[in-house]
Amino acid sequence: MEVLERLIAPESEGVVIGAIIQHGANAYDKVSSIVRASDFAETVNGVMFSVLQKRILDGLPSDIFALIDYFNQNTAIPCDLAYITELSQNYVPLSSIKWHAEQVSEKARERKARDILSDGIKCMDESEKTLQQRIGGV
Repeated sequence: MEVLERLIAPESEGVVIGAIIQHGANAYDKVSSIVRASDFAETVNGVMFSVLQKRILDGLPSDIFALIDYFNQNTAIPCDLAYITELSQNYVPLSSIKWHAEQVSEKARERKARDILSDGIKCMDESEKTLQQRIGGV
């Protein structure tokens, strides 16, 4: 299994979005303190979460039609009807939605840790090159 595959939770991302489409504010209330839009590895899923979140907080319907309308008007991030429909059909009892949200959040923390480590390694490599240039230039 590649590292990237271990750092995403596509099934859980789909379940969280699907539950919010199906159950609206009831599902959102269970996950809102656990996940943020930026936690989703798939950009389109994060956008969907943001759209649904905003609609729920504004007291508007958070259903499949709201997402279809959004993506029809905003084409910067492509999303087709089939994908939205697939997510809306991911049935999960509300009692398990928190677990899926925790999976999405945990994978986001792991990706962030990987990015920080990667940045640190790059910085060390650059520092080592600079040091070698100075030593070699003396």
